[in-house]
Amino acid sequence: LYSNRFTGSLPQKIGSWTDFQSIDVAENFFTGPIPPDMCKEGKMVDILLLQNNFTGEIPETYANCLTLDRFRVSNNSLSGPVPPAIWGLPNLSILDLAFNQFEGPVTRDIGQAKYLSRLFLAHNQFSGELPGTISDASSLETIVLSSNNFSGEIPSTVGELVRLSSFYLDGNNFSGAIPHSLGSCGSLNVLNLAKNSLYGEIPASLGYLQTLNSLNLSDNKLSGKIPESLSSSRLSLLDLSNNQLSGRIPDSISVNVFSESFVGNPGLCS
Repeated sequence: LYSNRFTGSLPQKIGSWTDFQSIDVAENFFTGPIPPDMCKEGKMVDILLLQNNFTGEIPETYANCLTLDRFRVSNNSLSGPVPPAIWGLPNLSILDLAFNQFEGPVTRDIGQAKYLSRLFLAHNQFSGELPGTISDASSLETIVLSSNNFSGEIPSTVGELVRLSSFYLDGNNFSGAIPHSLGSCGSLNVLNLAKNSLYGEIPASLGYLQTLNSLNLSDNKLSGKIPESLSSSRLSLLDLSNNQLSGRIPDSISVNVFSESFVGNPGLCS
């Protein structure tokens, strides 16, 4: 039923009277709550409900979807906390909850999601600290937590995510120092920590990431000098604006190419 103009609500008993492994009703105009019995037979692999107008919470029964591979409900009007066991579903590869009104924490259960490769939580009201057990979800390649209310320090254990290529934490309330361990994420291509309350120095280890293409640390409280190591990286985007950095901008970082990258740091000079 993907990409049509269907309206109304899905039958609440769907799943209790038929045996199927996948449902894809993305890009329609469905409303109402998510049916609670779609995992009843224990065979569901794909639940794709994104880009509709579903409301209410994720049913508690979905915590039993042990066969689930893709759970995508982004771009709806869903709310409430996520049932804790959802985070740790053992066969889940994609968890996409972005652009809703979900709240509450990401629980320690996420460490049990051994096959989780993509985590999309942007533009919700999630809060609390990011659990250190996220490093146990060792298949993670993409983490997008932008525009939420996460707080606390970025766990140093993220450095154990050797497959991580995209890491977006922008628009939250993270504080503390940027973990030096991020320099161990050898596959990292995009790192966006903008618009938080991070302080301390920029870890020199970030400049040694051979695959890093985009680095955005703007709108924080970072201080100290810009590491010389950043001048050897292959960045196409660098934004260090609106911090408390000081000292000389390394000569090999082109001020002309990154002309807006250093504004809002009165202590910097070129």
